[in-house]
Amino acid sequence: MLIRGKDERGMAMITVILAAFVITLISVAVFQLSVGNLNHSAYDRKRDQAIQAAQGAVNSYLSTLPLTTKVCNGVGTTSTLSTAPSVKYSVSGVWWSTDGTTFTPCPGSTTPPTAPSPSTPLRSARLKSLVITGTGTAGLGNQVVTRRWQTWVQLSAITGGSQTAFYGNTGICIKNGPTILHNVAGNDAMLYSGGDIDTAFLCGGISSGNMIVEGSIYAQGSIANIAGCVEGDVWAGGSVDLQTKSVGACVQSTYPSGFSITANGPPNPVCNTDTQPLCYFVDSSGNPYGNTTAAGGNLSLSSTDNYGICKSSGLELWSTSNARCSRTRDASGFRPAVCAGTVGDGSTGCGTSNAAGLTAPPSIEMPTFTYDPNDWSPVYRVFNESSGNCSAIVSDISSLISTGVDGNYNLLFYIDPGCALVWPQNATVNLRGNTVIVTRGSFSTGNLTVTTAAGSCNTSATDNSGNALYPNAMCQFNVIVPTDVVASPTSSCVPPATDTGTWDISFGSQTLMDTVDSINYTPCQLTVAQQSRINGQGIAGVVNEANNFQMTFHQLKVPGFTPTGYNAAPVFFRECAPGSGYC
Repeated sequence: MLIRGKDERGMAMITVILAAFVITLISVAVFQLSVGNLNHSAYDRKRDQAIQAAQGAVNSYLSTLPLTTKVCNGVGTTSTLSTAPSVKYSVSGVWWSTDGTTFTPCPGSTTPPTAPSPSTPLRSARLKSLVITGTGTAGLGNQVVTRRWQTWVQLSAITGGSQTAFYGNTGICIKNGPTILHNVAGNDAMLYSGGDIDTAFLCGGISSGNMIVEGSIYAQGSIANIAGCVEGDVWAGGSVDLQTKSVGACVQSTYPSGFSITANGPPNPVCNTDTQPLCYFVDSSGNPYGNTTAAGGNLSLSSTDNYGICKSSGLELWSTSNARCSRTRDASGFRPAVCAGTVGDGSTGCGTSNAAGLTAPPSIEMPTFTYDPNDWSPVYRVFNESSGNCSAIVSDISSLISTGVDGNYNLLFYIDPGCALVWPQNATVNLRGNTVIVTRGSFSTGNLTVTTAAGSCNTSATDNSGNALYPNAMCQFNVIVPTDVVASPTSSCVPPATDTGTWDISFGSQTLMDTVDSINYTPCQLTVAQQSRINGQGIAGVVNEANNFQMTFHQLKVPGFTPTGYNAAPVFFRECAPGSGYC
């Protein structure tokens, strides 16, 4: 029999302890590896969130450029997303260049600012390039990840005044039965007001009657007494009051002779099969237009069909038997579905009252026009009319339109000092080129007919800025009051101030200019009287549209306008490495 020695009695215990120690070490290592993997996973997730936030900041900034010239807006402002973990983003730097080589930082950029203030527009003639850096951060506490994304873009100005059919910086007044028709993009003939549309305060007790607008209606203020069909959305920063007809659709029988709703394409309307079809339009996602939003007040509907969604920050006041608002259409009459619940309760087809988070429509800046003869010559023959004798000026303009100068019929007449330029009643003007009247006074007509002479204005010629002289194979008859003429337009010539008529543009009854194009601009009032026919655009402090007026929207581009915004063509995108330029 073997007998163990005294020194061997604890070996089993030691072996067990050592084995347990090894297992513990392995467990600790596995735990630390797991923690490390979790930390790395969390870190990788935050890195991904941070770069996406930085890219989103850049993309969001770029999306605003077509609607603003204030390229320094929003730089350095940080926004926080409602996510977990915390994600923040900002446009941390914008640098602008006039030559594409030397860049100046906007205020708020990571380089000491020397640029104009954020509210200062930069003229298109001077601005060529931007470098934009977006910053994204993800996480809180000790583990915060920051990444930066950058692009360099080359800019081209969106010129020609405005992308709207009528732009009223302070307001628009619409009387009975105007027809605002699109050009080439279906329902693109927008009406935009920086103030109210048809309110009693601005316009008195007028009503728009049976109007047709082949586009949306936006107002920063309130919209009142709108009656007719609107082939887009209605959106106000204040209250909205709609009377009869529809938003988002029209019936063929409402159209004037020679025009058809089914011709509105693209986007092409969806129509029922009636003899007089009811047609509605859809956006790029397939959702019907017809949304009506009262972001700052009540929404009132009377006998109105809305083919979209209705929301208001105040009450929903519907004439419940005759008002509808729904993307869903019933099988009878192609109308929006009726509200199955209570008006304003937020259920399908019932609209939403007291809605939170509503905002005014996107703000569109009023273009400014600066006269510089070098913008026009030598493509145009420029004439300085400085006699102060308005009758003599009108006679001179009429004569030169007929004869041209050395074979050139593209003429610009600059009238300074300004005077009340009155075109003779019942005159007929036959254009063989573009006529532009830049005046520091007013302009008015009555029963004026302007036509394009046969065989004229059908070439691909361009002006000094590369804009087509005759974009629709029509001559242009443009009347423009420069921005600097009126130091304080709101207090001097826009209701409710007393309007002296000093800088107004007024086309009298039965003005027929539907075979020419026309862009009319004044910081004061633009009036188009009843039974008139015009192609083009109108931009003014207040736009007044009279009974049975008809306009076909043609977006026109002429020199001298500070752009409404910019198109941006990216040269590159990159992630900023530490210490890299402009990062």
